[in-house]
Amino acid sequence: MAMGFDLAQGWAAYLKREVEGWGGVFETRDPNWSIEAGAQAITDLINAEPHPDVLVVHAPDLNSYVKLFKKAQEKGIYVILIDNPANFAADAFIGSDWNRLGQLEAEACANDPKKEIGLVQGDQVNSSSLYQYAGIMKVLAKYPDFKVVAKPDSNWDATTARNVTATMLQQNPDICWLKNRHKVLDEVYVAPIYHRMGETQSAVPESGSPYALNNRISKTEYIGLGELEGPEDVILDRDDHLYCGTRHGEIVRFFAPDYRRWEVFAHTGGFPLGLAFDREGTLLFCVGAMGLYAISKTGEVKQLSAQWSKRLNVKAINDNARVVELSGGNQQKVVIGKGLIQKPRLVIFDEPTRGVDVGAIAEIHQFIGGLANEGLAVGVISSYLPEIMNLSDRILVCRQGRVVEEISPLDATEEKIMYAAVH
Repeated sequence: MAMGFDLAQGWAAYLKREVEGWGGVFETRDPNWSIEAGAQAITDLINAEPHPDVLVVHAPDLNSYVKLFKKAQEKGIYVILIDNPANFAADAFIGSDWNRLGQLEAEACANDPKKEIGLVQGDQVNSSSLYQYAGIMKVLAKYPDFKVVAKPDSNWDATTARNVTATMLQQNPDICWLKNRHKVLDEVYVAPIYHRMGETQSAVPESGSPYALNNRISKTEYIGLGELEGPEDVILDRDDHLYCGTRHGEIVRFFAPDYRRWEVFAHTGGFPLGLAFDREGTLLFCVGAMGLYAISKTGEVKQLSAQWSKRLNVKAINDNARVVELSGGNQQKVVIGKGLIQKPRLVIFDEPTRGVDVGAIAEIHQFIGGLANEGLAVGVISSYLPEIMNLSDRILVCRQGRVVEEISPLDATEEKIMYAAVH
């Protein structure tokens, strides 16, 4: 049981090689980041006949699978936790000492003259984040001058991590800056490999090094200097007018061509991030903990996330629930809504119900059919043949990158489709 990302796939590849080398059978289950789907998969494995001898699990948090782990051990299945520990006495844990890593991270800042620290975490329920945080705070207890001023979550997403870090540094410019500024790494440790990368090269601007930072933009003319507080993302419209959000919840528009004249285009009620225009010129943006919004050309603000949540029947514990806290089916509905909010003319669904609970599958199928009835061009790529036969007006069978046969849904059977796919 492993979440579907590169690191977990790497572990699985090594495990598969070793297990099959001993004459064993190795299978993977990917719950697609859904705790509910993972729990169902573990339950199915425990109840299978024969059941597996060993269960290797990358646990999403401390407690979700604990009862299932106990049931597995009661049936004689060895339980091995990888990377993330849990509140459970597993037969083995293979992974990092996250508490010690947290201590090392905090000690790296101990001699820094700046006393403010920012922590970008994966999330606040994952054990690796919790234990690292505990290790960090253990060290900081010895240094009362240090203060954690921000600890945003990245939800394990690289783009989110980059964005929240940029926001954190802008709002807290005195955060501890480690000693290797203006240096390029000359050695790196990636378990279990140690690799020396050669002579250290400078990153100082105009140093002549191929890694020298390009600071030419520092001599450019500033827009809105001293007039705005906390501007974030910026975007240009078709007339080259420039838009940006402020920490006071405003969208400000600077007028081309010199951008000296500006106006408050709209008030949003929160910190707007991630600006984008759709093809009709409507400005789309997100507000933290409030959702997705749209501003018309006349400055009218409309909340889209509530509208799409209702249309897609997204079910959550409460209105403030994060996407990662939703079930797999409801997470998939959010993904669909994000794609459709740009008002596309062609929509391609690739495995739209993979890892989704049964109830949500029917809802997603009904919604896809509704899009086609509204006149959108809809294509569905799926390896689940009942889904293809249920949704399609035309079925195209591909083999080795080419369409080899077209089948009418009225004549289609699973046998016909599979025969066309392999012959």
